[in-house]
Amino acid sequence: MLRRLLERPCSLALLVGCQFAFVAYFSLGGFRNLTALFGRGAGPSFDYSRTRDVYENLSRLLPPRPPPPDPARPLPYCPERSPFLVGPLTVTFARVPSLELIRAKNPGVGPGGRYRPPLCEARSRTAVIVPHRNRESHLGHLLYYLHPFLQRQQLHYGIYVVHQVRGG
Repeated sequence: MLRRLLERPCSLALLVGCQFAFVAYFSLGGFRNLTALFGRGAGPSFDYSRTRDVYENLSRLLPPRPPPPDPARPLPYCPERSPFLVGPLTVTFARVPSLELIRAKNPGVGPGGRYRPPLCEARSRTAVIVPHRNRESHLGHLLYYLHPFLQRQQLHYGIYVVHQVRGG
């Protein structure tokens, strides 16, 4: 029966067409990427021709006055894809940012380098452990760019700087 089915030209064309569609579907990454070929994609569109400052529109993450916690009504979960992602960011190492500047630019970061999204419950928790020894300029650059990078992803995170010592 299969041999008779494959001898017909339209059955053979239908089989080859289905195989092509199956390979195209999986090689392009599934339905979302396949629909992007035929129309506008479902995700946000970024202007990749220009980069943005790492702190651009970061104030949108903080509400004007954080709501008081209500144990009877928990916060909703943050979306799987954060709406605060902006595309390529400008990174420059011309000036070493001070710790006071980093604190001023990140008012949502609490003591110990911990942050929690104020309007939603984070879907994941992250700990960043930074081994550090006598590289204050590198640490300043890392913290200056890492805080807004993690905040835009709406993560509940903590950054732990561990001072290395010689010997041991």
